[in-house]
Amino acid sequence: MFAFVVRLTDHHFRCVVCWQGVVFCTFNRLGRITPGVFHAWTEILKRVPNSVIWLYKHPNTAVLRLLEAARKAGIDASRFCFAGPVRSRT
Repeated sequence: MFAFVVRLTDHHFRCVVCWQGVVFCTFNRLGRITPGVFHAWTEILKRVPNSVIWLYKHPNTAVLRLLEAARKAGIDASRFCFAGPVRSRT
């Protein structure tokens, strides 16, 4: 069982979705998500049942474009999780 977390404030987190399966993650910046890389991710999601991908939270327009590309590739938007940066506690 895996849990997704989201930032409520700089130092407080809350579990929002529990997931039983595989969680893939990458926190690359938007410029590194090439069409080829995104295609590879969608192929992996298609081949691995009960899997999701956790990505760095980009601006809303970019997130919407990524989700639309996923939909066109036959991947449901619910299989994508986005999380933004968290400040260090130090």
